[in-house]
Parts: sequence; C-alpha cells; structure tokens
Amino acid sequence: MPKPRLLMERDIKAIRYVSMADYIRRMDELQYPEDKLIFTTAYLMDYGSGANRDVSLAEAIHIAKVKMADASAQLRKNRIMVPDEVFDPEASEEKDAEYRLFMADPLEYIKEEANRQLLSYAGKGLGLEEANQIGKLQEVSAAFNPETNGELAMYGGINDEVRMYLSVDNFLEFVRKLDKMSKGIVGDERRKLNILLTGFNYTQLELIRASYIPYNAEYRADCLNNLEGGISYNLITHYREGHGKLSDYIAYSRSNKPKVGKYKSFVCSNEPLMSDGYIGSAYDYHVNWVHSSTLTTDYKCMVDQSNGVLTIGCLLAPIWHIYAPKTVQVWQGARLIAETDIPYAHTPDGDSELQRLLYRMPVKKLQPNKPFDVRIILPNIQGKVAVACDEIQFELNFE
Repeated sequence: MPKPRLLMERDIKAIRYVSMADYIRRMDELQYPEDKLIFTTAYLMDYGSGANRDVSLAEAIHIAKVKMADASAQLRKNRIMVPDEVFDPEASEEKDAEYRLFMADPLEYIKEEANRQLLSYAGKGLGLEEANQIGKLQEVSAAFNPETNGELAMYGGINDEVRMYLSVDNFLEFVRKLDKMSKGIVGDERRKLNILLTGFNYTQLELIRASYIPYNAEYRADCLNNLEGGISYNLITHYREGHGKLSDYIAYSRSNKPKVGKYKSFVCSNEPLMSDGYIGSAYDYHVNWVHSSTLTTDYKCMVDQSNGVLTIGCLLAPIWHIYAPKTVQVWQGARLIAETDIPYAHTPDGDSELQRLLYRMPVKKLQPNKPFDVRIILPNIQGKVAVACDEIQFELNFE
C-alpha cells in the first residue's frame, strides 16, 4: 500500500498561489479528511481575502465538501488506522467535530476560524507581517458572512434551504429523535408524525444528491424504500406542486445514482461542478446543473490522456425554458476535435417532457495535459432560452 500523501507546512505557505485546478489535485493527493479540512480552510480564507477567485465561492465550497465527504466515507469503508504521527488519537473526537462543523456550515466555520486567529494577535507587539495578516483576516471575516437578505426562492432547491436556514447536522439529529419518540405515540397524532417522517426521507435524498450528506448506497436505498412505503399507505403522493409525482421521483432515483465514476486526472477548471462526480436529475433544474443563456459556453478541461471518450449530460426541460444544445463541440486551440448534435441516450425512458440527455464523443489526438474546451452552443429558439449541463465524464478508449 503506497504511503499516504500528508499535509506539509509548505502546502499552507504556498496556498496563495493555488488555482482551483491545483487545489483539486492537491485535495485528491491528501488522504485524510482532517488534512483536507486544514488545506481547504487555508484555501477558502485566501479566497475571502481576494485571492484564488477563478471560480465562484459556491463552487469552491461545493468541491471542498465533495472531496472531504468522499475521503471520510472511504476512511470508514477501509477502516484505515490513522498513524499517531499524523493525528493525536486523543484529539480524534475534536477533529471529527471540526469536520462536522465545516460540513454543516462552511461559511460560518471559516468566519469563526478567521476570528479565532484574529484573537491570537491580541495584546502582542505587531510588525508589518503581522499587521498584513490581521488585515487579511479582517477581510475574510467580513467576506464570509452567511447572512442573506432573508428571501427564499419560491421554487428553490435544497441548496437554497441549506444556504438560508437548514443545518444538516441539526436536521438529521432532529429526525433521529423524532423517529424514536414517535414509537410511543398512537392514533391520529402518530399518523401525522408518520407523514412528516416519510417526507423527511425526501429531504435526506436531496441532501445526498447535493453532497451535503456523504453518498452511501444503503442509506439512500433505505430512504427510497421509506418513501415508497409512504405511497403504499397513502401517506404521501407528491413532493411538489408541478411535475411532482413521488412515484416518478422514486423510479428515476432507483435507476439513476447521483454519484458517478470519475477519471482521476480529468478536471474542469472553470466549472468544478462539471467534473465533481455528481450528476443532475431530469426532474430538478437546481442541484448539480450549471446553467447558461449565452450563445456559446466553454468548459475549460484537461486530462493526461490523448485518446478517450467524453460524455456530457444536458437537461431538456421546455417547461423551465431549458433546451437541448444546438451542438456540442470539443476544441483544443484552433483544432476542432469532435462535434455532435444528437444525444446517444436519455433518461428517463419514454416520452417524458423532462429528460437528461447524454452526448457522447470519441476524442482522438488530444494533447495530454494541455487545456481543451468543451463548447456548448445555444439552440436557435425564440424567447427565453437556456442550456443546463451537469457533468463531463472522460473514459479511456480501448478500441
């Protein structure tokens, strides 16, 4: 077993010069969630002081949470013993608490970390370097303010709920306690609690889909089974007003996992959501979809191979003014590598007006480790028009 990549002091000192692409690479090198948290904290604090803004704050936080959740799940799965020289075993509970605090509310965590470091300078003699650091921390504390204008979108998604008011850890603890207490309640009150608890399975599935809860196939299957049981007992039939039949949601979720495989060296640097390993749903235009209404949208990609196949997921949802692209192209410099305007597959099966389209293109003679663009061209349709893409996947071509 190769020796795990550990966090070094030089990583933190060099953080100011890390792009999002390098950040993703270094996060993949670090094995332990605690290391990823330290590195991420430094990266996001640098973001708050004006550096590393090659992606949006929401994208930076999303990719950080995905990387740390994956590491935490893999650690539990493999039962890896954390060596003493990496972390003090007696401090493991404190480290886990820090990890959970970040996952529940990244903005508040970073802000509190900045404030904690500011307090460490209190009452000390300050030179120019310390004064500069205090200025940076003050910028971070101001920039990472989780307060909003208090407006929740009427047709928002789970990301809006988490941003506005939903603490994931507190919610899960509330569900656990409510489920336990409901066992001792009878009559009509018990039925009402069962409806509420059944509905909370949908919330948990959405949190999994948006990577707020680490992906676990068994946990997800239990939530789907509980929702299905709610339909059987006529407790709940719809999860939203329009196009919201729960039976459709369950059938689609069973056939389409939100997390897919990812080729290790492939990265989309200007839109990390496009290479984070999570895909969108045909029944929802919020989670994991990247929207654009410009004539052309370029996703900046890179991979260490010269011959492979690219698959791009796009949403077709005319009711939301989202349409299939006119064409999908791959460019490297001035060379057109591949192009297609016909999806090779779609989900769900049948004639549903809501579809996730899959475009597949062999890409040959790519220059490895050189940037290339996946270009999405807007269709020629009158009125309000947008395209939405969720993931670019690369796989080796063995033909």
